[in-house]
Parts: sequence; structure tokens; C-alpha cells
Amino acid sequence: MLEKLINFAVDTIQQIQFDDYDEKEFAIAKVGFLSTRPNSHGLEISEEVLRKCASTVLGKWMVAKMNWLGTDTMSHETDEQIMGAFPKDQEIEFVEDDDGYLRAYATAVISKLYAKKYCDIFEKDNNRAVSVEMKVQSENNEDMNDIVLSFSITAVTTLGKGIAPSCPESDVTMIRFSQEDADAYFNKMN
Repeated sequence: MLEKLINFAVDTIQQIQFDDYDEKEFAIAKVGFLSTRPNSHGLEISEEVLRKCASTVLGKWMVAKMNWLGTDTMSHETDEQIMGAFPKDQEIEFVEDDDGYLRAYATAVISKLYAKKYCDIFEKDNNRAVSVEMKVQSENNEDMNDIVLSFSITAVTTLGKGIAPSCPESDVTMIRFSQEDADAYFNKMN
């Protein structure tokens, strides 16, 4: 398992159609899920590998385990629950940081009906770290300190506020609780 990073920037990409997701039922999140930046696992992900394999997140799950109070998420747990999904009808957004590292972003659709407590935590604090769960093929078949040849993402986990992600600056941010939120977000970014 390797953790991801995030920061927002605008590129011309195919966004999901918000109109396809009723705002009474769905929230929309912008997720920076992986980067070429060094990570605590010591797994080196080249720009070529990131660009080639990042789309494996599409059609996969946004997962989390809520704490017993329902006020925060936890870490990678065996009993994580599905909170939402990454629709297939979008393109991965790649953004180069000022220091030259490349980040991959995708949009997730979150259920307001079945993941209510999860959505509630973003209303209180709209910035959470995430971690990627993925199958990795590496040069020496090691899951630490190796060069990644390819990967396939199985899920993106939302981490609790006290959990440090493997890569600095990783997070998820809700960009639509309502249509007004979505319009304001995209107007600000453009």
C-alpha cells in the first residue's frame, strides 16, 4: 500500500458531468491520489509509470473506516466501507508542482445518503489526507525501497486527522455539497 498526495491546480481535462449526480444524493470530491514525489515506502514511481497506470483508479472505490464516534476516519483497516466511487467517464488530471514532481487527480462521487457521517466530517474540516491501496509490480518484487514498474489501484482510503500520509500534502477536498459549491469552486479555479 502506498499513500498519495494532493494540491489543486487547473488543467483542461474532461470533468464528470455534475448534472448526472443529483446534489441531494451525491457530494463530489477532488482527490489527488498519487505522485512521483518520494514517499515513506521508498517506492520510486516515475512520471512514465504514473501517467501509464494512474487511470486504474477509475471505476474503483473511495473507502474509509469511521471511528466509533463517527467524527473522523481512521487508517487502512480490514473493515473499511465504501463511501463513493471514481466514475470511469473522466480523464486523470496531471499537475506538475513548482519543484518538478507530478501529481495525479481524479474526481470521486460520494453518497450523501449512505455515507452521511463521512460527508459530515468534511463540512467541519474540508481537507483530509488519503492513501492509495494498490497492487504493485516492482523491479525486485519488493514492497519497500524499490522501483515501481506498474501498479493497479484497488481503492483510495481517507485517513484520520491524526494519521500522517506516506507522501506530504496528500488529501481529498469536497468540491460540491451543492451546485453552488461546485460553481464557486470552478469559478475560483478558472
